[in-house]
Amino acid sequence: PAAPGTGATAPAPAAGRPAAAADLPVGHEDRVRQTLHFLFQLHEVILANPGTSVDSLPTIFERHHGEPFSIQSYLVVNKSGLAGTLKRIPHVIAVLDKDGVPTCYPSLPAKTTPEDLKTVDADFRANLQNKRKQTTEAESAPAAKRTAVEAEGPLVLQPAARAHPNGVPPPAQEPSLPAHRPHLLAPPPLAPPSSLASPPAPAGQRAPLGAPGLASPPGAGFAR
Repeated sequence: PAAPGTGATAPAPAAGRPAAAADLPVGHEDRVRQTLHFLFQLHEVILANPGTSVDSLPTIFERHHGEPFSIQSYLVVNKSGLAGTLKRIPHVIAVLDKDGVPTCYPSLPAKTTPEDLKTVDADFRANLQNKRKQTTEAESAPAAKRTAVEAEGPLVLQPAARAHPNGVPPPAQEPSLPAHRPHLLAPPPLAPPSSLASPPAPAGQRAPLGAPGLASPPGAGFAR
């Protein structure tokens, strides 16, 4: 068959081997199918060569499938390198450190089919998207709560009660006043109790002058 846009005839895949991802037509759904095809190729390589180091994976892939290891055409390869890219597909390849060397092991059973991989990959992406949604909601919740509180108006915040080592809070302290207003703390003068007043004088006797609580009669103390 002719390669898209070139007019040249694409080489037929080897007998007993599925068509390479680069041989498939390009499109949105086709791109997904190509990526799943490449993931299945990775599964086959690691299944046949468990314990392959990340650095030697491209060479072993080309030797196994007879085509270039063009992972950058299907997956994002950033500054974390090939090991970081493979760690983002743990449902296909498990990257473990073996004596300080990143090593690849298969994550899928040996009898996994391309349809099985398609189902596993769809579940993995759905769980990943759900986790990202939960993380976004958790990060936006405090901001939304803070906005709602600010809309209600300023609040008077009470100081938090401090914990006491013995569990008994200290006695409440009386409020203090400035030194230039001490009269506000002095209690008002109290009237003398009625028990302190002198009893009335008996009949026929004059009450002593100046006795508290009794009025002196006119001319008292001035007998002629």
